[in-house]
Amino acid sequence: SYFSIVNRYLLTIAISFFAFTDLVAQDRHNIDSLFQIINGKANDSLKVEAYNEMVWEYYGKLNDSALFYANKAIKLARRTPYKIALGNAYRIAGLVYERMSDYPKALDHQQMALKIYEKTDFKPGIANSLNNIAVIFKAQDEFEKALDYQTRALKICEETGDKKGIESSFN
Repeated sequence: SYFSIVNRYLLTIAISFFAFTDLVAQDRHNIDSLFQIINGKANDSLKVEAYNEMVWEYYGKLNDSALFYANKAIKLARRTPYKIALGNAYRIAGLVYERMSDYPKALDHQQMALKIYEKTDFKPGIANSLNNIAVIFKAQDEFEKALDYQTRALKICEETGDKKGIESSFN
């Protein structure tokens, strides 16, 4: 009947609302926890990682905010001796720029991350940045360049036994 259809519709809306409210509350809790690290007495390397995690809280939802925290991570990471944190910050900022379709900045940040990872011989970071660069070239229909970077990423993933990286490379 008409009333059972309306009741089902209202029930669906209510369930969706409460699920969304619960998701927002979880996000808020994560963000509050990250702010405690950022504003607390943690060392700068931990704060950089907290900023990087803040990026993920906003990534795909509020990309301007994600970019704000990515740039905070880069600025702070430049002052730390832990260079992988700086590589991570550049790589994550590059992902935000890619999400925003700003491919020149995305490529620039991924290449900066790649250089840092190569200097520190951090294989997972190297493979990840190579993969991200391939995605950027693919998005710009530069398939030969994309394939070159993807092949390089795949080789590193095979050498290190990174099964998820191998899957990502084949995708």
